[in-house]
Amino acid sequence: RGEGWAASFWSLIIRNKRKYGGFTVHIGMVCMILGLVSYGYYQYKEDFILKEGQEVTIKNYRLKYTELTNFEKWNYEGVGALIDVYDSGKFRGVLRPEKRFYKTQEPSTEVAILSNIFEDLYLILGGWNRDGSITLTVVINPLLSWIWIGTGVVVFGTIWAVLPGRRKEDEINIIEKDIILKLKDAEDR
Repeated sequence: RGEGWAASFWSLIIRNKRKYGGFTVHIGMVCMILGLVSYGYYQYKEDFILKEGQEVTIKNYRLKYTELTNFEKWNYEGVGALIDVYDSGKFRGVLRPEKRFYKTQEPSTEVAILSNIFEDLYLILGGWNRDGSITLTVVINPLLSWIWIGTGVVVFGTIWAVLPGRRKEDEINIIEKDIILKLKDAEDR
């Protein structure tokens, strides 16, 4: 029809919204299943006891425990461990897993998280000793973000598939105008 390839592709998708919306939903489901299977079968979890300055290497991560900090906020007091994180030798930042002690509630554990599209690194402060050593739980969840990405793709595909197309709206408008004209003709007679 003389259209460019991008316009032709867009026109094809618009004309077949249910078909391509369904394809999109299935792609999202595949992403979700990959994320769930990876999370269930390939999760890595290990506990370490670290002294200040000590390092541990897990998979492609190098974690260095630098210090234990005490801090106070308006509604809780806390203890946090500062952990330098290196991924494949490159510095990614400092994470601080914490234990918080609220004035009116039970203590809570705050997990420090470093995420990317392929895996999530969780650091959990289990406890600490007077000598400054800590118990650190390290959890690596591969492809966990794919569950959320897949969910978004499923929602988008579902909305795309069920929303009425412009062609149907135009047909409805034409039918409505035709009915109005017929009613006016009937009134004139």
